[in-house]
Amino acid sequence: MSGWRDYFADLARYHAWANEALFAELDKLSDAQRWQDCGLFFRNIHHTVDHLLLVNRLWMGRLTGKPCAADFKSVQIEDWGALKLALREELAGMADWLSRQDESWFAQEV
Repeated sequence: MSGWRDYFADLARYHAWANEALFAELDKLSDAQRWQDCGLFFRNIHHTVDHLLLVNRLWMGRLTGKPCAADFKSVQIEDWGALKLALREELAGMADWLSRQDESWFAQEV
């Protein structure tokens, strides 16, 4: 790998690392605390983390030319463990996909 491909694959891996740090802290809370309305834009912590998953899926859809539907009002995954797993898988898939692109792909407009 080289150039922009390295840069964006590294960003995806960094995002995954940052999520693990976030999960380590949020795992200290109960489900009730993660679902409690605390005045966030998406009302609660769980929905905010669920939004991270949705945005990753939207970006992958845009990058691959396979757009996905976006419903920002609904929670996609209600189970905390399943949500964390989905985010992990999404970011691993993004890093893998980015690392397999030809360097010339990164010169195009997205």
